[in-house]
Order: sequence, then C-alpha cells, then structure tokens
Amino acid sequence: MPNILLTPNNAISAKLIVYPDQQSVNGFDLGVIAIPKSNTTYQFDYLVTQNLQTLGSYGSNNRG
Repeated sequence: MPNILLTPNNAISAKLIVYPDQQSVNGFDLGVIAIPKSNTTYQFDYLVTQNLQTLGSYGSNNRG
C-alpha cells in the first residue's frame, strides 16, 4: 500500500482540506472536506512512496 503526502500550494487549496481516499496498490482518489468552487484552480504537491516489508526484526543480532 502506498504512502501518500499531499501539500496545498496556496490558501485557496488549503481550504479544501484534501486527503488521499480509496487507496490501493493501483492508485488513489482525492477526498475533500470543503466543496470545491467551479472555475477555480487548486494546486498541490504530492509525494507517493511504497512501504517495503522486511524479514526478521530490527536489531535482533545486536549484542549489548
């Protein structure tokens, strides 16, 4: 499952309170709390990363 970070680029975009919705391995939709206004451009930066599963536990070979 991807990790998704969305950041608004201006105050108009921030008012939407956008969040990633319906996440899957194939993508995601954008959910909003406020209703978007027509004829308005909203701008966001986004970063999508993938979780990697590891085998074993971290530090299991440490001797203290």
